[in-house]
Amino acid sequence: AGHRLRTEAVTPALVQTLLKRRELVSKLQGKQQTVLALLDFALSAVPAASDGEFNLRRAYKSLAGCCLLLMCDSTVRAFPSTEASRVASASMPILALLPDMAKFFIHPNLATKFPIMNDPVFRNVLHITEPNAAFFADHIHRIIPPAWKRCGAVMWTSNKAGDKTFTQAS
Repeated sequence: AGHRLRTEAVTPALVQTLLKRRELVSKLQGKQQTVLALLDFALSAVPAASDGEFNLRRAYKSLAGCCLLLMCDSTVRAFPSTEASRVASASMPILALLPDMAKFFIHPNLATKFPIMNDPVFRNVLHITEPNAAFFADHIHRIIPPAWKRCGAVMWTSNKAGDKTFTQAS
């Protein structure tokens, strides 16, 4: 009758480990305040800059794969762990032109709430970039049909309802 429950302290490292499980991502969708609170807790373990860049990089890298990155389309995804899965800072003019790209842009409020998101070392380690030609070359195929790959031009149109469509220029 002397059953003892195994207890484990909830630490930022434990939260990071648990949030690398893909099955938890669906449970976080639509729960922005929860995601922000968990991200705040996970970031609380990041050492001070005075600990040196090596320790900072190691701490930042521990976030890779952790599903706490709020995107412009309000979804939650993992912090990128490779260059191929990189994301970009939000660019409102680009989002207005290419709204389907919102899933590749981090939510602009993240940098306001978490200034560490502006740290060049943090951004470099976690593959967060500015939108540039290389970024678009890697991601545009996800929103434009593959058959258009080598066409001369793509026309963007918008109707009165605000729906945006792409058509292959002839």
